[in-house]
This record gives sequence, C-alpha cells and structure tokens, in this order.
Amino acid sequence: MSHVHRLYRVWMRHPFFQTRMKTRNLVRPERMVIPFYKNGSLSKMSANIALLVYDALAGVSKKERRILLNTKETLDKEPTLNSNNLQGAGLYYEYRTDDSRLTISLLSTASSLGANIFNYCSVIDLIKQNGVISGVKLKNTLSDENVVVSAKHVINATGVWVDDILKLDSEEPVSHKPIICYSKGIHLVFPFEKLPIQQSLYFDAVDNRMIFCIPRDGFTYVGTTDISYPNAVHNPEVSESEISYILESINSKFDNIRVTETDIVSSWCGLRHLINKPGKSFSELSRNDEIFQSPSGLITIAGGKLTGFRLMAEKIMNIGDDRSNKKKNCSTKNYQLLGSKFASEEELLNEKIKFIQFADNLKIDSKLSTIWFMRYGMHSYKVLSIYESLRNVSEELRFVIAELDYCIEYEWVKFLDDFIQRRTSYLYFDSINIMDNHIMELNDYLSKKLNYSEEFKMKSLNNTLSVIKRYRQIKAAHKGLVH
Repeated sequence: MSHVHRLYRVWMRHPFFQTRMKTRNLVRPERMVIPFYKNGSLSKMSANIALLVYDALAGVSKKERRILLNTKETLDKEPTLNSNNLQGAGLYYEYRTDDSRLTISLLSTASSLGANIFNYCSVIDLIKQNGVISGVKLKNTLSDENVVVSAKHVINATGVWVDDILKLDSEEPVSHKPIICYSKGIHLVFPFEKLPIQQSLYFDAVDNRMIFCIPRDGFTYVGTTDISYPNAVHNPEVSESEISYILESINSKFDNIRVTETDIVSSWCGLRHLINKPGKSFSELSRNDEIFQSPSGLITIAGGKLTGFRLMAEKIMNIGDDRSNKKKNCSTKNYQLLGSKFASEEELLNEKIKFIQFADNLKIDSKLSTIWFMRYGMHSYKVLSIYESLRNVSEELRFVIAELDYCIEYEWVKFLDDFIQRRTSYLYFDSINIMDNHIMELNDYLSKKLNYSEEFKMKSLNNTLSVIKRYRQIKAAHKGLVH
C-alpha cells in the first residue's frame, strides 16, 4: 500500500470535524508534526500530496491547513527530534478525543431525550415471534436477574462482539462464519520528563509503520494501530515484543532521549473490528462500515471508525424508518451533547476562564479545574457543587471524591474501576497520584455511597486491583491488599 493511500485513509476526519462543533470540550484540534528523513518511508512529496487531499476533502479551515517546514523550522518546533538526515516536516491539524468521555456524553444526552440506559447488562438471547425478532433477553450481571426488552427493531452495534450476537440469531450457531476480524492498537504511557516532546508527532517506526507520540496531562503516550489480532477479544494486553518495538522506534527517532521498559507508567490496547473479506490480506481490508440485515429482521452494523459514529447511526435509523414506513427524520446532526453547548471556540474559552476563576475562589489549582472543565463541560459546575458540600474529607482527597460522587450520581458508575478507567482515565494518566495513594479510600467512599455489602465492596476493590495490575507498572503500591 502506498504511503499516500495510508495517510489518506488514516486522516479522513471530516465527520469528526462536524462532531467537534457539537462537543468542543471533548473533541480538540491537535497540531501534529510529521518529520521527513532521507531514505525514510515518508517523502516530502508523498506527505504533501496526502495532506493536500486531506485539507480539500475534510473541509479544513484556512488557519488549520497544512504547512511544510524546512529542517531548521522542524527542529524549532520539535528540538528533541534526531537531526541526522532530517529534511523537514509537515504540520497539520488532527482531532483528539477521549473516546470513553465521548461515549458517556452521548449516553447522557440520549438519556435526557428519553432513552433507557442499561449498564452491567449482557444480551443472553434474542426473542423471536414466528421467526421474526421482537426483542432481547438481558441478564443483569449485578443482581443475576433476567429481563426481556421488547422492540420493533433490534440493532446489533456491538463492535468486536458482533459475531456473538449473530450466533444467537443463527439457526445453526455452530456453523456461523464470522463476518469480522480484529485489529489491535497499542499504547504506552511515559512521564513527560522522560519523553518531553513539545507537540504531537506522527512518524515512521523501525519497520516503516506509522506511530504517534502525544503529550497529555503531564505524560506522553505513544502508540500504533492496525496490528492483526487473531486471539480472544476479552482483555487484550500489550505484548513484550510490542513494547520492544515501540521503545526501539522512540529511541531511534529522538536525540538525547532513551526510554526503557521501567519508564512505562501504564499501557493499554484496544481492538477495532474490520469486515472480513475472504481472499484479501489484512492490510487490504476496508475500514468502512457495512450494514447487514438478517432474515429474522436483526439489523447489524459493523466496521467503521469512531470519526463516523453519527453518520453510521443515521444510516441505521433510516433503515428503521423505512421499515416502519416513516419519513426519515434523523435530527442529531444539529444536536449538541449535554454540557457541551458552546457555539464557538471563543465561547468555550470564555466559559473555561470563568470556571477556572470560580474554582480559584475555592483554592482549586487551575490545572485541576481545567481538567474538570474539559472533561465535563458546563456540568463541571455540578462537580464543583459536590466539592463545596464535602465535609470531613482531606483536601488531598476532596477533589477526586467530588468527581467520583458526580460519576456515581450521573454517569452510571457501579465499581471503582468504572471511574478510574472508563470515566476519567486516571488509570493511565494519574496526574493526582490516585493509584499509589488513595484506592482504598475511594473504594470505601463508593461502597458507602451505593450501600454495598462487604461482598460487593470487595468485588469493587478486586476489580480495581486487577485492572491496575494489568495496565500499570506498580511494584509495591498495594502490598497486603487482597488480590
């Protein structure tokens, strides 16, 4: 595959640009630098063509269009880069988001519009009448109770678990041929002082694949995408060979920087599902979404990328409207998500300044109040209200307990790992030292707030310790705790 095609495929972000307009605090412009090296996999010409296409098709604003830098300009932007054989760089804008926060914001908005949200429920069967699907049977994994939910249309949008649902729908589950395969993306997190880049980078690795390097909240994370993954989908982990690959790539790209495995503070990986096409190699598989309609009436959507989630949902809703003989009336293009109703970048900035000043009156550090505002938008005032109401809590804990309380109250948190992993990402970017110092206190607070039995309290703690062990390199932070 040509580098022009690869860059074009990775950078087609027009749908995400539209999402940014509706979620300005969650989808942020990120200035990226792509260095060019003599005899490297990227040439100035190929990158320039790809960026030109990106600017044209993605509707990039004039102030965010690509800029080509010479060697000196490149080193001025990023002085840590290896200068040997450096010929320049391309500078362009990407969009960065926290996918967990975006998902929670979508769920909260849907709930406000009348949707029923079920957490910790799994689909154990499909309900059919005369061979036509009419609902699903759910298992509440907290209470072990089963519940049947009836529906005119059932949509299978379960990502890497798409084939599991299709097996339930099949007359012969054993002979079901999977429609998807898996692509694995890996990420390593380092303290910023170990990898002190001045801005985000996208560069060719030791084997000419592309990896990115992005600073965030006092850390720098590095990753690559699109590694074929043939294994089970539950709890994928970064392998030793993948760690070595990223370390080698980093150390070959920067002057006076050498990172080792002991510098890694956390890691994670995720799986993307791709539509499996017999006869095509992994690199040839499309990243586009496809819709499948079963004889039972089950609607399945698979493939695609986060950048196109709203358009994918609109296509699915249009199918439902067609089946019900309704006029297509998807209006989400104009929706702004809860807490994110900022008409412009200027309004977002002004509201952020107001909140930081308001929080400063309570002696909250501006770095922390900024994290709240960019994470929760205008709902950060609710977090601040909880913070003010807390009594008999140490100042060290007060900030994070206010967040935890908010997430329990408004974001369906049931266990502590929900909070540190899927609501705040403190598991990976622990800028306030939660992982080392406060797990027990936070779990005690959550368990009391939810009136948990000792059994559920320990379940929450053990879930949390399990993810910490899996995703963080902590040697002795939890000695003596139950595992």
